[in-house]
Amino acid sequence: MNYIRIYSNYYQKVINDSSICEDNRKIFIKHLDKISKDLKRLNQLPSLDIKCHRTLLNHLSRMVAVNKWFKNKSWKELTKKDIQNVFDAVEAGTITRRDGLPYTNTTDYYKRVFFDNPFKLANKHKIAQQVIGNNFPRKKKDIRFTDEESFKQIIDAVIQFEHKCFLWLCFDIGENPGALIQLTKSDCIRHINPINGEIEYRIDLKEGVIKRTRTARIEVTMYKETAQYLDRILSKKNDDENIFSFGYMQAMKFFKRALRVSEVKSVYHNKELRLKDLRKSMACNLFVKGWSVDDIKSRLGHTPSSTAIDAYLTFSAKLSNVTKNSFLKQEQEKLRENLHASQDREQLLMQEIRRLQELKSPTQNGNPHLF
Repeated sequence: MNYIRIYSNYYQKVINDSSICEDNRKIFIKHLDKISKDLKRLNQLPSLDIKCHRTLLNHLSRMVAVNKWFKNKSWKELTKKDIQNVFDAVEAGTITRRDGLPYTNTTDYYKRVFFDNPFKLANKHKIAQQVIGNNFPRKKKDIRFTDEESFKQIIDAVIQFEHKCFLWLCFDIGENPGALIQLTKSDCIRHINPINGEIEYRIDLKEGVIKRTRTARIEVTMYKETAQYLDRILSKKNDDENIFSFGYMQAMKFFKRALRVSEVKSVYHNKELRLKDLRKSMACNLFVKGWSVDDIKSRLGHTPSSTAIDAYLTFSAKLSNVTKNSFLKQEQEKLRENLHASQDREQLLMQEIRRLQELKSPTQNGNPHLF
């Protein structure tokens, strides 16, 4: 998506909208100007890039939403009661989004508007902290992931070959879907694994494609299905062409359709999976298979000290205990079967030994066989 154009149009629309309180529009302008300067300084950029404009768009959207919460009243004139009423209404779900649903991630609004620069400019941030204070809602980690078997059920419900390839790449490499959509043929290096002789691809995840907080890296595909799908698609592409011919919104549509057909839900919590959950699913899948936490974080592009995936891996540990108990029961049953088979083989061997001894006994009695 062209966030530079989208942000520019939305900014002009909001700032020139006379129906929005003028005091608040001035706060919007000052805050966005500060964020712009911070983004260029922190990322050492001469000018704002696409990712910066996306960040600015998020800031402006939040401020516009909060302005509606207070019914366009000047933030400089807000009272403690005004803030208390809005906070209670948002948390109770009385104040809703445009689609009529309650706000989910309200912590971003409180932290980035009420407690931060926008309300500081209105000199109301201290009152907001007093009102919300101990009642500040802590964001709960919404843990959603699927296992390998369920993922394959999702793949079976996908129609187009190109779509199957994309989902395999998401589950295999574990990078954000939005980044994988931007990959070109030149980012995928084909080679043969010298150990098992199978085809693999080295996926070059470059800066500018992945998030700034992630480490640029090259990851090798692990599943033969991913390599087979890439073989077929890349054979028809030029080096500078994108691997996939669709965008993120279309990817979400065919993924949701596959979920409806396959009826797959997230492990244990039984929630609807999101496209971005395939990244977490890969991490949990590797954890259950015995990968170390540091190795998983490295594949995800995180530093060893990162805590972004810890909640998922903690939950996977519980899952792996269940899996381990089930595995141990199966192994015990296999041991019993192997023991019975071993006992049967031992009995057959003893019978064969006795038979051979009986054949040799005439010789020992002085009646040798004639050859």
